[in-house]
Amino acid sequence: MSDEDVKTASDNIDWKIVDQLHDATLKISNDCFEYKKLCVAVVAGVIALMVRFGSEQNLQFVLAVCGLVCLGFWFSDATAYFYQRSLRRTMTRKINSIAVRNGAPEEPNLDQPTMAAAIFNRSMALYFVLILIIFILWLLF
Repeated sequence: MSDEDVKTASDNIDWKIVDQLHDATLKISNDCFEYKKLCVAVVAGVIALMVRFGSEQNLQFVLAVCGLVCLGFWFSDATAYFYQRSLRRTMTRKINSIAVRNGAPEEPNLDQPTMAAAIFNRSMALYFVLILIIFILWLLF
């Protein structure tokens, strides 16, 4: 096998890996959006059920449950976001190894993802706003 054949085979293998990582990243991205929709639906459902079947004394409990639901979804979404960023970083490394073998310019490497960055990024603003509203309502009532 010539060096050119080895390079081509390595490129093909790396492209297959990049395609699989890309598919996984898209799936996780879609899941993150579904988490947000489900969180809003569950919080609305909890509020509706508790208001319908609860009493005014249970309002603090309702708000606490809603806050815990939001925190649970926030953590789940942040974990998925963390893995999404990790997959993107791995994809960039694979693409850069293909670029190096072919003499093309490399893409800038992504920073190592951290859970703190995953929890506090712009895509998590929905959870922050929901928890802020719930906390303000809890203080008022």
